[in-house]
Amino acid sequence: MTPSDGDLVRTAWRGDRAAFEELARRHRETAQRMAERLLGDRELAEDLTQEMLLRAYLRLGELRDPDRFGAWLLAIGRSVCANWRNTQAIRRACRGPRPRAAAPGVPAG
Repeated sequence: MTPSDGDLVRTAWRGDRAAFEELARRHRETAQRMAERLLGDRELAEDLTQEMLLRAYLRLGELRDPDRFGAWLLAIGRSVCANWRNTQAIRRACRGPRPRAAAPGVPAG
């Protein structure tokens, strides 16, 4: 019999990395498709899916309902994608318009 997500989470809580690897295998494609849909970039989605899975692994003890691992991972994924978009917007804003260079012999603005 194939273990449920909840069974795998409970096993992972006891330190079994193989259980988490199985959860990641089951849910990676769905998480990556969601990220690609949100961001429009396949390679970026692959990278951010790794970030989602890492965060899920590190925060697995915070999961309240082991049977809802997939939904929880997607919530983490939406947050990861939103954070990436916000970071990119901040970087663009910080770059701002570049000051025009003054012509030789003319003091800048």
